[in-house]
Amino acid sequence: MVKPEEIELRLSRLNKYYGVEPEGIAFGMLDRNGTIVKCLVTYEAITERMGGVPTQEQQAEWFVANRSHVETIASEKFAAGAFSAGEFPIRIETQNLNQGQFDF
Repeated sequence: MVKPEEIELRLSRLNKYYGVEPEGIAFGMLDRNGTIVKCLVTYEAITERMGGVPTQEQQAEWFVANRSHVETIASEKFAAGAFSAGEFPIRIETQNLNQGQFDF
């Protein structure tokens, strides 16, 4: 059972949009106060999960197909206080992606 304090620390999807950035796929989420939290899943992490040398378009397709899982990881990192320095306080990297959770 989820504890009330855990629910308060979860993020929710800002909108359906995402951005292609030099380091990866950027997306926004909202905290419980409605503050936007900038998130990024790195190209390195996506490539590691996909294997081979996927194009940027293929990586974006992977993100769309796996967005719910990626957002769950972002929310868990936020709840744990695992913030990164820089433009994207929540960064999802290779070690954050469990291979069995993803479509390809």
